[in-house]
Amino acid sequence: MRKELSEEELAAITLAFTRLDIDGDGVITRGELTAAMLAKGYPLTDAAIDHELRRADLNTDGAITLREWLHMWSQAILGSDDA
Repeated sequence: MRKELSEEELAAITLAFTRLDIDGDGVITRGELTAAMLAKGYPLTDAAIDHELRRADLNTDGAITLREWLHMWSQAILGSDDA
């Protein structure tokens, strides 16, 4: 099993983060996540948005940093050792 993301995967994940971070402040907020989901045709409930935030927001400050985003996608792509 791989232990690291490829450079291409890192670049794609980082680009996705940048696109979601609409105001460029270095975090994806609840509003930015909601807007992105609506733009993609996924009108989520407040509970569903909260669930998605909890998945990624490791420090529970209400926003997703690039580091948290990379961690979430690393776990999704590579799997989790603690699973």
